[in-house]
Amino acid sequence: MLLPFYSGSPQLRFKNALLLIVSFLLISSHAYSQNQNKPPDRMKMLTAFNGEWKGEMVTMVEKKKIKYKLSHTSEKIAGGWGIQLTEVAMIPEKGKYQAARIFSYSSTSDTTYMYTVDNFGETWFFTGIWETNKKLILKSTMESKGKKIEKAISYLFLNPKEYEYKSISRTEGSPDEIVEMKMMRQ
Repeated sequence: MLLPFYSGSPQLRFKNALLLIVSFLLISSHAYSQNQNKPPDRMKMLTAFNGEWKGEMVTMVEKKKIKYKLSHTSEKIAGGWGIQLTEVAMIPEKGKYQAARIFSYSSTSDTTYMYTVDNFGETWFFTGIWETNKKLILKSTMESKGKKIEKAISYLFLNPKEYEYKSISRTEGSPDEIVEMKMMRQ
């Protein structure tokens, strides 16, 4: 006995086969789209970094100001679950500076993470929150040579093409370095 699908004229069988294929494709694409791990809406805030940025950085160490130019490019990574910034600068008395910052967000704890590493060997892991839709606060603590070192970083997005950055490093609670940047999207 033939299945009802295969009975009838050749034109009817063609239409039934076409209908079956289209139905299969629609059901498959719907099932696939439901199973994808889409990043949470909070990640949209981090995509504000995407693109190419240039600006000036001012570092205060022992009441001495050092100014230099800095640029970074950034892009989505890990299917939109992360953002990677690649920074480059020429720092007087230190030479070429290169760093990578990887941002991610945990939807289970409403926490933003940032991992940084640079060519001077500094590595930090920060955790933080968005105080507002435009201000991200990140903090990290570690020990070095028996001393507690803390870093606090804030990113303030003034508009889609401009942000300000401020980092304060403290050793044993006493500030020893302040870094400020004003960056513009190119």
